[in-house]
Amino acid sequence: MLHEADFELEETPIGPSPRAAIAFMTPYSSGRAPGRQGLILDENEGPEPPAAVLRTLQRVAAEAVRRYPDASALTDLIAARHGIDASQVFVTAGADEALDRLCRAYLEPGREAILSSPTFEMLVRYVRLTGAELVQIPWVNGEFPTADVYNHVTSQTTMVAVVSPNNPTGLAAREEDLRAVAAVCPQALVVLDHAYAEYADHDLTDVALSFPNVVVTRTLSKAWGLAGIRVGYTLGPRDVIRAMRSAGAAYPVSALSCALAASRLETDHGELREHVEQVRRERQMLTILLRSLGAVVPDSQANFILARWAIARPMHAALTDRNVFVKLLPPSGPLGPALRIGCPGSESSSRFLRSSILEAHQEVCRHG
Repeated sequence: MLHEADFELEETPIGPSPRAAIAFMTPYSSGRAPGRQGLILDENEGPEPPAAVLRTLQRVAAEAVRRYPDASALTDLIAARHGIDASQVFVTAGADEALDRLCRAYLEPGREAILSSPTFEMLVRYVRLTGAELVQIPWVNGEFPTADVYNHVTSQTTMVAVVSPNNPTGLAAREEDLRAVAAVCPQALVVLDHAYAEYADHDLTDVALSFPNVVVTRTLSKAWGLAGIRVGYTLGPRDVIRAMRSAGAAYPVSALSCALAASRLETDHGELREHVEQVRRERQMLTILLRSLGAVVPDSQANFILARWAIARPMHAALTDRNVFVKLLPPSGPLGPALRIGCPGSESSSRFLRSSILEAHQEVCRHG
């Protein structure tokens, strides 16, 4: 009689293998440990929403939960805020989904997308999944590389993404940059990823909407403090919005998320402005501190700052030991060893962050 121990079982794959674009990708991971406690500054999240927003859940009718969601009220509210028609607005499960739909709607093998590098990780992933050619242009400091974009435009260029403020650098494009890109790429769709617009010196949404080939993606995950409900939206030409609707699920945002998002937009009584002002103060203080400690810090216009630093890895470890969680960027990337540090949006938490950075720096220097 044969027993399992008498022979070695070989694990054979069941079913087809994934297509090549998937097979060579690793799934996205936030890298966060379950149940961690402390100052969490590695995901660029915003402030706690007002209590009135959470009370909205108590007023959601059972019928709204039973039926498929209707985003029309939220769509109308967003359209009114931006002074455009509701047909020019599409509400999605975060700005991530909007970018994914745009890539699926417009990119395919034989077409090209131009992105800055480094930039938002998921946008790079979405482009690659379509099989389109990815053209990456360095933007690690200074102004948006408009001239380099122009020099890389070909007859196959179908999309140009302007992530501003950019993630992970915090660098922002200017109005003249956006106008130039839109003008030199009339055959391409220019995507302005404006997730951190509230923190920037200038909101480029109105400028973007003045061009027939530009769309804007926005989110409620950052300054509005609603990352957990996954609501973003796109503003743009009707034909682009129509194509996006065809490129994914019919009901991307739940009824509860729609209700909470609408409540947050309707009940802001200056909290957003106060939060942004606080973050800008923190951003300035952090920049001064980190530069004094030897880090190279670009002028950020987001709710985080980038610190390019030879001691990024030991600093990350020392801060983690103090329950301060910041993002360690891979040293093999275009920035070299670097940390992305979120601004807490709270005076007391900001003081704690700065003191923790000083303590961690002393420890790292002490141990060589």
